[in-house]
Amino acid sequence: MTGHRWIGCERWPVLRHRLVEQRCFKTLPNGLLISGQPDLVYPEQALLLDYKTTRYLPKEPYATHALQLNAYRWLLWPRCRVLNLELVWQMIVA
Repeated sequence: MTGHRWIGCERWPVLRHRLVEQRCFKTLPNGLLISGQPDLVYPEQALLLDYKTTRYLPKEPYATHALQLNAYRWLLWPRCRVLNLELVWQMIVA
C-alpha cells in the first residue's frame, strides 16, 4: 500500500477467530495519524460488524456510518481483507 505506513493492530487478541474492539492506526505521508476501533471483525469471513444503538430504526444507514465502516476497512488493510460491512442496530426501549 503505497503512501501509508502500518503502525497498529500488530498484536490483535483473536478470540475464536474474531477481533473485538481493537484500535488500529495508520499514518499518512503528511504525518497525520488516523485511528479507529471497529466493534467486531471476523477475518476468516472477511466480515466487519459495527453496532449502533438508537431509539428509532432508520430506513437506511446514515452516510456517516457508511463512511465510518469504510474507514475501518481501510485501517485494517492489508492485515485483514474485509469484503463485507454490516451495521447492527440495537433499539433502546424505555
